[in-house]
Amino acid sequence: ILCFVLRSFRRATLHTTTTTTTMMMTNKVCLLVVLLCCAALVSVAYGLHLDSFSVYTVTQATSEDVMFFEEHGYDIWRTSLSENDTSSLLEFDIMMKQDDARVILAQRHLPYSVKIQDINMALKDEAERVQNERISSAAAPSWYDAYHTYAEFVQRAQTLAQSFPSFVTYVPSIGSSIEGRAIPALRVNTKSKNITCHIYFEGGIHAREWISPATALYLAEQLITTASTDKDVSAILDKCTFDIVPIVNPDGYVFTWGTGSSNRLWRKNRRANQGGSFGVDLNRNWDIHWCETGASRTPSSDTYCGTGPFSEPEVHAVSQYVLNAGYRFDAAIDIHAYGQLILRPPGWTKTPTVDEKELETVSEGMAAAIKQVHGQSYTSQAIWQLYVSSGSSVDWWYYTQGVQIKLAYGPELRDTGRNGFLLPAAQIIPTGEENFAALKYLADYVISKKN
Repeated sequence: ILCFVLRSFRRATLHTTTTTTTMMMTNKVCLLVVLLCCAALVSVAYGLHLDSFSVYTVTQATSEDVMFFEEHGYDIWRTSLSENDTSSLLEFDIMMKQDDARVILAQRHLPYSVKIQDINMALKDEAERVQNERISSAAAPSWYDAYHTYAEFVQRAQTLAQSFPSFVTYVPSIGSSIEGRAIPALRVNTKSKNITCHIYFEGGIHAREWISPATALYLAEQLITTASTDKDVSAILDKCTFDIVPIVNPDGYVFTWGTGSSNRLWRKNRRANQGGSFGVDLNRNWDIHWCETGASRTPSSDTYCGTGPFSEPEVHAVSQYVLNAGYRFDAAIDIHAYGQLILRPPGWTKTPTVDEKELETVSEGMAAAIKQVHGQSYTSQAIWQLYVSSGSSVDWWYYTQGVQIKLAYGPELRDTGRNGFLLPAAQIIPTGEENFAALKYLADYVISKKN
């Protein structure tokens, strides 16, 4: 108990530089360094060893409980409304040292269950699985049978554009990351005279959510490769353009693949902050009620909002791409994981948007389309129903003058916590298939509104 009272609740930070992308090795994460009774903080060169850490599902929690753990440096993996509960109670997945969980969760009278008993072992198992998947993927029928590196994403996007030059444009870089990596984009535009619909989607804003960029590129590839064989896709491309940024946060993504640096669970970008910590949460850095609530001004925090709105080159690049596309987008999607949710604005306030009913109806339609594919249930709800957070992409898209994308969403992909961020590659294609159904539903809705 004394240790808990005296602990600093501040994250240890990483003092390593990003390594080049190689075959994935054992993964760990830099989290919370605990005061051992009254001892000083202990630095670990490549991040905190996660011995005796577990992931817990906590139920019957309030938003104040969630804020407590966020403010004290704990890594919350997922938040959702409590299942089968009509109240405003929440449940969340959190990574904690086992001794902390026993003390703190009991002290706050929070019921919990163990989701992942040994996070170290889970990370080691995933590293081995990813390596095996990548070895076997050379002979696999689909590129999406394994997770891929940043360089492989770039190559895949280039190949798609080269294979379909009549209606696919590869943009080598819409801007550079903090470490100088290109942020590529794809534009799918048949140049039909009937085009009235414009949709934007992106992935990989949070580095550890590997299913996000994989799904973003899968959706783009399905639009491209089935255009001549799927009459529904053909009809959509006759009316709609699509702009896709598969990996918004290339530095963070590369960092999660780093050999020996053990940072598979890294979330932010890789800005070197004052005080020796690294990273800004790119989904708290947008110029919309920046850092007012649900974001941290502490650089070591996973929700650190940066030194100012658009301080991060990755977020600035995406915002400029959206603003200067040459047309106003009708819909935008920022793909995340995990939780199987379709989130809509607002996040910064509990006051519903003036388009609440339409946003809800469309997202429920997307969820229904998803369920028809593999039977997976996605829940539609406003961001603030989980937690109030400011400075997000979805809010910026919806509220910003000159952007004002009415149909702005932030889906949280598979799963609901069994694997969390460590989703097996075998689920990439099923996740992509169900979300492609949702994308087609959204496009058809926009087209119907334009007619």
